[in-house]
Amino acid sequence: PIDFEAAKDLLRRAMTSSQLPNAPKAAAGCLLYQLLHDERKVRGEEIPSDNILIRTLKDTIVLIETAEDEQNKVSQHKKRAKKNIVRIHEGDRVEANYCLEGTFYPGDVLHVSDDGQNIAVRYDDDGSE
Repeated sequence: PIDFEAAKDLLRRAMTSSQLPNAPKAAAGCLLYQLLHDERKVRGEEIPSDNILIRTLKDTIVLIETAEDEQNKVSQHKKRAKKNIVRIHEGDRVEANYCLEGTFYPGDVLHVSDDGQNIAVRYDDDGSE
């Protein structure tokens, strides 16, 4: 047996979570609305009330709009980041922060990870990486 009351409670808590992003919260709102709507059809009564359905729908719409705004901000950030990235490639000459100690030494780039976050450098002084 499925505990629909617990499911509705979980979905309500998901919608009011302080954690970002809002897209999962909007999905929880859609599921909650569907559960409430189906419950009403099965019972053939006005339970849950119109007010509860309308409030759930309004809250869900706000979450959808907020999620869309978040996605737009992420897209804008990615576009800006692409413009400002200095591309480093294998074989490039660089001055690198040795072991993140704050001391920079000249060297050659041996490898760049796919995401550009990790760069292996062969330093000129002793060939260490």
